[in-house]
Amino acid sequence: MDRDAILNQIRIVTNIPTATVSDADIVISLMEGIVMHSGVLNKAQILQAIKKAQEPPSEKEQEQAAEMQQLTIDAQKEELRSTKLENEKLIAETKKLIAEERVEQARAQNADDKVGIEVGKLILEKGKLEQFGEQNDIAEKRLELQDKQVTANIRKANRS
Repeated sequence: MDRDAILNQIRIVTNIPTATVSDADIVISLMEGIVMHSGVLNKAQILQAIKKAQEPPSEKEQEQAAEMQQLTIDAQKEELRSTKLENEKLIAETKKLIAEERVEQARAQNADDKVGIEVGKLILEKGKLEQFGEQNDIAEKRLELQDKQVTANIRKANRS
């Protein structure tokens, strides 16, 4: 027999309406049948437990289940908040590190600029010293020329 044929036979035997049959109903009906036809001593207790399992939960049980579900949801929300805060902390720390790096880059650039300025000053100073040296060379040559002219004037004056 296939599954549908078996389920149909069980429906007929258990008097469960076809429209409302679920696999759970069938399993429970089978359990009841097995217990009723077995030789266990506590049949009444087992059958009572099976019937109790079939009953819808009491209002108190439903409230407890709803409360438990809400507590679970609240715990998950708190876990998400915690994770979000940790992520935000990591983002803030990353931004801080990036900002510190930018400050260091600016300081390094500033130091490079200062070195560039100092190099420029030294180049200017070198230029001034070279110019001063050239002026001294010109002055020395002028003095040599003046000395030669004075010497020539003295010789000329001595001849006359």
